[in-house]
Amino acid sequence: MAARWLVDQFRAAMVSANATLIFLGLLTESYATEGEILEQFYRRFGSTPSAKELRSMVKALAGWGFVEVETVARSRSLRITRAGLLLLEALRADNRNLVGVLVD
Repeated sequence: MAARWLVDQFRAAMVSANATLIFLGLLTESYATEGEILEQFYRRFGSTPSAKELRSMVKALAGWGFVEVETVARSRSLRITRAGLLLLEALRADNRNLVGVLVD
């Protein structure tokens, strides 16, 4: 039972630490609203960043030009930019290096 708890804690920490990587990866699949992103996070990982955390992440990534935000009928549609794709590749490479050290 303690081992399961520890695995769950580790998984939650990894999802939290990699939220930006996951967020950008989900946006490569299609345009999405913030609600759809939260739903996809939950379906895949069983947890989500809070709506406040997601809004903060979107604001920062949009401010840096990694994500475009379009508001239509009070719904914010998100799209990854070319700069966001380059950032995603860099984050994926760093993540592979880190996980490679942990797994080896």
